[in-house]
Amino acid sequence: KTYTLLTVGDGLVTQIPALLLSIGTGIIVTRAASEANLGQDFADEMLGQPRAIGVVGVVLFLMAIVFPAIVVKVIFALLAIFCWVLAYTLNLASQQDADQKAAQKDKDEIKREPENVMPLIQVDTMELEIGFALIPLVDPTQGGDLLDRVTMLRKQIALEYGLVVPPIRIRDNMQLPSNTYTIKIKGVEVSSGKVEIGYYLAMKPGSDGAELEGILGKDPAFNLPAKWIKEEEKKSEPKGLITVIFIMGMIAVICVLPIQRFIQVMISSDNLQLILSVCAEEIIKFLAILVIVYKSNCIEEPIEWPIYLVTAALGFAALENALFLIKPLKLGQDTLSLMTGQLRFLGSTLLHTVSSGILGVALGMSFYIKGFPRKIYIFAGLILAITLHSVFNFFIIRVNMNEPSYLLEVLKIFGFLWVVTIIVMLLYEKVRKMN
Repeated sequence: KTYTLLTVGDGLVTQIPALLLSIGTGIIVTRAASEANLGQDFADEMLGQPRAIGVVGVVLFLMAIVFPAIVVKVIFALLAIFCWVLAYTLNLASQQDADQKAAQKDKDEIKREPENVMPLIQVDTMELEIGFALIPLVDPTQGGDLLDRVTMLRKQIALEYGLVVPPIRIRDNMQLPSNTYTIKIKGVEVSSGKVEIGYYLAMKPGSDGAELEGILGKDPAFNLPAKWIKEEEKKSEPKGLITVIFIMGMIAVICVLPIQRFIQVMISSDNLQLILSVCAEEIIKFLAILVIVYKSNCIEEPIEWPIYLVTAALGFAALENALFLIKPLKLGQDTLSLMTGQLRFLGSTLLHTVSSGILGVALGMSFYIKGFPRKIYIFAGLILAITLHSVFNFFIIRVNMNEPSYLLEVLKIFGFLWVVTIIVMLLYEKVRKMN
């Protein structure tokens, strides 16, 4: 038995160096015609055939079935899945590479075709030339919809007046000023004007009203004086609306107090009292906004919902914090009043703002949604606002001021609230882009 083992071992020992030498020689010979480094060549050889890697995955999966040990089964199964995913990814990448090469080949063939100069000297029936700064108005990839508007205008004229407007050619002219356009008929300029990018052309409806501030211009349709105003000045908020909403938030506190007192009398469970009190605060704040919004009909953009709800929340928190400061001031505890005010400002104000912001974001995101799905958004936003408010109150109430880790526990709770605040700010930015 010993002789047999030694004989087999001697054979393996002598064959392994030969195997390594053969592999090294093969690598050197293969790399003789390659300009890449060894690592790149090795990766190309190993990953160059996705089908072979898929076959390896099949073999590994069969080995996972054959071996009895559960650990070995799991290892081989994971390796098989890895091989299949790798094969699929490599195959997809090779197909995309082939498509790109084919597209590039088609582009090269198009470039090699002789240039046709006849369209350059052809005179169009109607033509619109624009400066380079006005190109985004025409380019669909940059959000331009001028081509669609021209098409709709031609259809409308044909349907209403029975006149077929000839195709209008739109092209850029580098000789024009950057924000200038010209309209030509049979090559003859018949009109021209300027467009200020990022501005809106506005005219006063009459002699009444405030004077518009902006860049002087002229309305091209009626040849009347006008002004180019910025986007944020396009729609001015109703006068005093923000102040009214802030005051409504303060009035909501007065409405919530008797409801919370009733809850404390009728409900014995502390946790249920906390949740119902939070529900009362969030619902009353929301109803206060609805009274103003639906009476004035002032919501015209998605971003206005979170703005108005946050404003009401600030009014609510302002009066609530003031009420919490009254008792220490009456007792002459100025230091305690100052500490309470700081904690209420950091906690209560931010909490009410974020909770109302969540509901405002939900309303803003559902602004263009109608019917039952919109109600789902509103309900989900209200539930999330109540949940955040309840969780914060639940943990902050149970923190013991006499414990050494009091400050650390408070920081953990506030850290959680700040993380939620960042998430709400990101969602707010998404709603702002929906305008």
